[in-house]
Amino acid sequence: MPCPSCSAPVFAGDLFCEACGHRLSPAGRPAAEAAHHREIDLGDAAAAVSDRGLRHSTNQDGMALAPVPGGLAAVLSDGVSASPRPEEASGTAVETGMAVLARELETGADPRDATRTAALAAAKAVAGLTADPSSAPACTYISAVTGELDGRPVITIGWIGDSRAYWIGATGDELLTEDDSWAEHVIAHGMMSQEEAYADRRAHMLVGWMGADAREIDVHVRVYAPEVPGVLVVCTDGLWNYMASPLALAAALADPLADPVSGPLTGRRGRRTPLSVARELVRTALSGGGHDNITVAIIPVEGDGLEL
Repeated sequence: MPCPSCSAPVFAGDLFCEACGHRLSPAGRPAAEAAHHREIDLGDAAAAVSDRGLRHSTNQDGMALAPVPGGLAAVLSDGVSASPRPEEASGTAVETGMAVLARELETGADPRDATRTAALAAAKAVAGLTADPSSAPACTYISAVTGELDGRPVITIGWIGDSRAYWIGATGDELLTEDDSWAEHVIAHGMMSQEEAYADRRAHMLVGWMGADAREIDVHVRVYAPEVPGVLVVCTDGLWNYMASPLALAAALADPLADPVSGPLTGRRGRRTPLSVARELVRTALSGGGHDNITVAIIPVEGDGLEL
């Protein structure tokens, strides 16, 4: 059958058109399956997409995206599959985190303080889902707030676990977070080289998470001031496992017809929106195997109508 957007051929079970990236109608797919794909579209300002992937029976990720005073806020959470009711943990973390973050920012709190307060409130809410640490729902957590300081754009990131934030800019790309993982722990303590640590089967084991069985909660907060326009990408490991380095993610974002002088985010194949870019990245992860739930938020920073 043809894609309703570009008329290219699509097949039963496809989530997106391979030619144009259009999200296909859930008609012909079970209602429960269609419910495992969610999208938030704030137009040119931002978008987020979450998908079950190809191996999980449910989508255990949570996401929220909303305007806040002076900018936007995103909160993502990845339910720990090995725990009971992981989707309840991630949903609770996102709902609580976004509510507290928005409230704190509306009262004029510094974004760093608001970020930490929201993360701690989310952790407390997740821990409160059970009184038994041996059967505790668990999740990771990350938030991002965009705004300005002294007339310059700033991004405030807060996280617990291994969900990530990346900056993709015209003059350079950067991973803004450090995973709460076994590999990063042993590297930081000089116990192994990066190559040795990531070759170990324990590499991605979490050493920080939310849940009643979690150790003392350590909220990491970073403030980043980009010097040029770019795109903030916030995602769970279901996406970054397929494009872990900033260069790999930038390549996945780039328009292959882009003018290298203008930068990789200024394309010539038609205007790309945050939603279309988020869909492209999810499709890339699905094409790579879709081994986990996939969630990504795309937030252009600095400049209206930024060409993606």
